[in-house]
Amino acid sequence: MLDEESDFRRNVKDIRQTITNTIFDHVAELKQPAPALAVDATGASGSASSSSSFPSEIECRMCLEKGFFRTCCKSYYCHQCYFQSGRCPKCNKETPLTGLAAALNKEDPGRVAVGVSWLISVLIVVITIASVSLLCWNASNFPVTLSTNQCRGWLPTCNLAVCIEHNQHEESGLFLPATQPYKDCDRSTSVHQVIASACVYDWEAYVWSNHSIGYDLCISSPREEQSRSTSASSSNPLLLYSNDNAGVYVFDDDFEFPPKEASAPWQEIINGKYSNACGINRNQSVRGNHGSFSPPDNKNALVFGGRQRRHATTKGLNVEFGGTVEFHLKLGPLIQNYLNSECQTAFEGDVTLEYNT
Repeated sequence: MLDEESDFRRNVKDIRQTITNTIFDHVAELKQPAPALAVDATGASGSASSSSSFPSEIECRMCLEKGFFRTCCKSYYCHQCYFQSGRCPKCNKETPLTGLAAALNKEDPGRVAVGVSWLISVLIVVITIASVSLLCWNASNFPVTLSTNQCRGWLPTCNLAVCIEHNQHEESGLFLPATQPYKDCDRSTSVHQVIASACVYDWEAYVWSNHSIGYDLCISSPREEQSRSTSASSSNPLLLYSNDNAGVYVFDDDFEFPPKEASAPWQEIINGKYSNACGINRNQSVRGNHGSFSPPDNKNALVFGGRQRRHATTKGLNVEFGGTVEFHLKLGPLIQNYLNSECQTAFEGDVTLEYNT
């Protein structure tokens, strides 16, 4: 066993020595001066030696093998004789190994090699520190979902605007969405709606189910709260389930046809009708555009006209635990021939919001 190991080490050493010799050969050939030229009797010039031998002038002064020109002493020595003692055999000048040859001989690797190795080491440390810091920051800013599912992906966001149905108002006062799979809003049948942002936590299930499962509602998203508005009228709102601008809608009407009788139970509308005569609300609250639900194009508004009584009254709503009333109001402009226009000019009178509990 010891003999085999000794042979193996001897072979490795021989291979390394061969590679080193080859490198020295090429370097020395580049440094040695061009061979002298001789002129024959006919006047033609030619090399002083043939391709199969070398002239005696470039023999190593010690072993008579092919030598290479050494600038320190202006003599020829093969690399083995020149470097074996660390000093030039003729002028006694130090001859340290540098560069790749030194690296192969495990001696001085040279300034370039040392500099590159330090640069690589520093780069690895910086990348490691940056990666760990980014992982910690990402973990501390992860979105929190209603069912505590973990959003999928690197630096995940609540980028889905969803509209889903939810259970009836429970005694605890909490509006809870229906258990997954969530049911997308239906304009004709949905009574109460949850408008919120969501994220995908199971991409395979999300794609396989045609976007009906595999996602969950966001109730907080620290990273996005710093960059996205929570206003429903913004271009890219962050509709968190716990935010006043999102959450559950117990009454909602877009004044389009056919009327939303399920989610907009009006008890009475006097001198008002669905019309596009006075324009529309251009800052529509986001209703989601996800799954099978797609909000209609906004074309109409509830336009009041006529004399004396003009009002709209809803049926009774359960607002025991509070809520927010939001609507957009536009007063008729002053125009010529307003009597012939369906959008009447508002000259006087008050607009009041009345409610009782």
